[in-house]
Amino acid sequence: MAIAVILLAVAAPSAASSPSAQVIACLGDSITVGITHHADRDPLGGYPGRLQRRLGPRVHILNRGLSGTTTAFWLTRPSSEDGRSIWRGLLQIWPDLPRVEPSSTATSIARATLDSDRPALVVVLLGVNDLGASRADADIVEQTSARLERIRQEASSPGRTVLLATLLPNRRDPAEPRERLNARLHDEHPDVLPLGERFAAAPWTQLLSDEIHPSEEGYETLAGILAEELARRGYLEGVPSSTTSTSVAPSTSGSGTPAAATSPATKR
Repeated sequence: MAIAVILLAVAAPSAASSPSAQVIACLGDSITVGITHHADRDPLGGYPGRLQRRLGPRVHILNRGLSGTTTAFWLTRPSSEDGRSIWRGLLQIWPDLPRVEPSSTATSIARATLDSDRPALVVVLLGVNDLGASRADADIVEQTSARLERIRQEASSPGRTVLLATLLPNRRDPAEPRERLNARLHDEHPDVLPLGERFAAAPWTQLLSDEIHPSEEGYETLAGILAEELARRGYLEGVPSSTTSTSVAPSTSGSGTPAAATSPATKR
């Protein structure tokens, strides 16, 4: 059975990068694509495009977002019928994806994509569609966490760092499964990017353009948070510090859930 997913992507507007620029790939769903409302797109390319504008030519950001995708989608084997169809679609919608067939060692679409791109760093922001599609499944948090770990393993290779990110708050889904998944990510991955917690600490209800997608201002906030997190961890050597600062306070909660995330204004 064919995988039902909208192969919608956008090439992030970017400054010209130098031949020796560090390559960072952002792997995700419509939030990585930069969708704002329905099928509208952020003209600056969502958080990956805005991150590129912040960091300049020393870094090259690849937007590897696909709308509607789940963790299971990215784990599809390229050699399967669905996998071959997906790869043909990716070659059409991502003009900057090298025009090669998946390597024989690629056991997932995620691995095939990243083996072609060869980034030094990968940011994975996935899971919201898993939770939204399986609300009645009591094991969905554990299943999604396990698949995210598989994606991390699939994406990893010598010389490549893979960072999972926590999910952003939204108005569509119940908060409890997302908070459990985020807490689990913190427990299992000490280097997890606290994008969800830091976005929640901002006035996040004012930074959404619909029930789930950030507005243009929301994507700018998210890009600033990510730039600061990467700089703080030493992944942006040579990038001016003035391009990586943001006014959103770092998450200090050991559980990964700041007070703002559990305030009456954010409960659904």
